[in-house]
Amino acid sequence: MLQARYIDIHSSTVKELRSYIANEGKRLNQQLVEIQKRGLEKTSFGYEALVESNKNKEFLGVSKSGKLKINLNTRGMDRAELQRLAGVINRTVQYKTITPSGIKKYYGSVFASLRDNAGMDGLSKF
Repeated sequence: MLQARYIDIHSSTVKELRSYIANEGKRLNQQLVEIQKRGLEKTSFGYEALVESNKNKEFLGVSKSGKLKINLNTRGMDRAELQRLAGVINRTVQYKTITPSGIKKYYGSVFASLRDNAGMDGLSKF
C-alpha cells in the first residue's frame, strides 16, 4: 500500500496545496471508487467519516459512473478553501480502512484477536 504524502497545510504555499490536492486527491478518489466497487462502504471507517461529516459535504460529488468522489477542481479557490480541502484529504487518507486491503487487514486482526482472546473456534476460517 502506498503511503500518503503528508503536507503541513498551514505553512504550504498555494502552489504546494494545489499540487497536494491534485495528486493525493486523485489517489483518494481511486481508493473510494475501489471501496464502492467492492461494496465495502459500511466497513470502511474512513469512507464513513468522509460521507458523514457535514464539513466535507461541500467537497463531495458524484463521478460520471455514479460513484462518490472528492471534487478536485481548485480553480477560483482562495488559500483558506484550499487548506480546508487539503485538510479533508489529509484526514481521510490517514484511516487504515480507506483501502480494500486496509479493510481486510483491519478486520483480519480483529477476528484474530477475538479468536485468541475468546477461544472462538467458529472464527478459525478468518
